[in-house]
Amino acid sequence: MSEDDSTTQVRAEEALRRAGASLLLLELGGHTATGFVISSDGHIATSLHAVAGARSITAVLPDGLRTQVVQVAAVDERRDLALLRLTLPGVVPHLALGPSTLPTEGERLHVLQARLGRPPEPRALEVRAVQVLGDWLTLLELSRTLPEDASGSPVLNAQGQVVGVATAALANGRALGLVIPARYLGPLVLV
Repeated sequence: MSEDDSTTQVRAEEALRRAGASLLLLELGGHTATGFVISSDGHIATSLHAVAGARSITAVLPDGLRTQVVQVAAVDERRDLALLRLTLPGVVPHLALGPSTLPTEGERLHVLQARLGRPPEPRALEVRAVQVLGDWLTLLELSRTLPEDASGSPVLNAQGQVVGVATAALANGRALGLVIPARYLGPLVLV
């Protein structure tokens, strides 16, 4: 590994460590998902399918503190996104949304999944394909599948910026790891 590669890897690991402070485990009565704070007002981004139908949602903060989610602030059904709100805004640092430009095929990204009682689990994956499904949705397909409870996890670039929301999906009988680009989150915060 060259010195430049080593420096880049160290920076990426530091960015992932810092990002872990914004990660939340969402307890949904029988299953879990991951969410992450994207504003100082306590907005949590996650996958809509992961929280749909939940009667109550408890957010487990990185220090183990549990708090109820008090509001579903916005949803985007077409893009499988949900924006929730914590009862304790400002308690957890928020993650910066990355640039509006999409990662490219072959680019290395990091999916950061919350784990109860353990440090976050980072997964390094590459973008396999950029799929444009009309002017309403662009998806990134990852090089490997994701477990269902990784849905809602932040997908970060090497600088630790959120480039999207991870979604575990099934299409034509095939498991996929997908990323909904972060550019779709901004409008939800403004709702």
